[in-house]
Amino acid sequence: MSDYLVTYRMLDIIGGTYLFGFLPVIIYYSGVVVWRERNANFNELNDAAPFPSWVAFISKTSGLILMVALLCLLAIVICVTGQLLSGYTNLELGLYFKDVFLIEFTSFAMFCILSMLFLTVINNRYFAYAALIVFVLVSQNKFDDWECMHNLYRFAEVPKYVYSDLYGFGPYAAGIINFKIYWLIFCALLSIIGSVFWVRGNTFGIKERFHLPVKTLHRRPLLHSRSLFYV
Repeated sequence: MSDYLVTYRMLDIIGGTYLFGFLPVIIYYSGVVVWRERNANFNELNDAAPFPSWVAFISKTSGLILMVALLCLLAIVICVTGQLLSGYTNLELGLYFKDVFLIEFTSFAMFCILSMLFLTVINNRYFAYAALIVFVLVSQNKFDDWECMHNLYRFAEVPKYVYSDLYGFGPYAAGIINFKIYWLIFCALLSIIGSVFWVRGNTFGIKERFHLPVKTLHRRPLLHSRSLFYV
């Protein structure tokens, strides 16, 4: 049986290689979407459009998350293709969905929000890239050395789990769900912070940056039916 490309083995393979490669992709493209208008010298005209700042932050973050979802789907397609080519037909698509989308994808979606927050608050593309890289390296390599083992402060992580053909995720399911809810609430707060710090116009000074959230929170929301479709 160990010679067969069973689903849990395929998930172990992509979890340690393919999926980890999402992080540099997310970091790079978060900078692309945040700075797209400014690089094209279109930002002042775009910022004058009648939509609230949260629409810009949420729509760009949603686009980044959609990209990750497509990459996760591609990972499943690659795994299923490999299984079929090897002659293995018990594909367990439900397990693919649970592991890749409900566990892995949600963590990467949360990292998308964090990455967008860094790019928005720091407001310097390359400094934000450096800060994100340092954050990833420290969280992946130094937290264990510092004995920071609890998932309450390891961003978007869940307790270690083992899948079994006998009982599935079994006793690990409750911990995974609880920590997903915990980090989802935290990322909702990050989204609010990112929205109020979203730069509109030529607001680049440190003093102006500190006053930006106050101005944003006191700005009257503009409700427009087409705002949610802004890209």
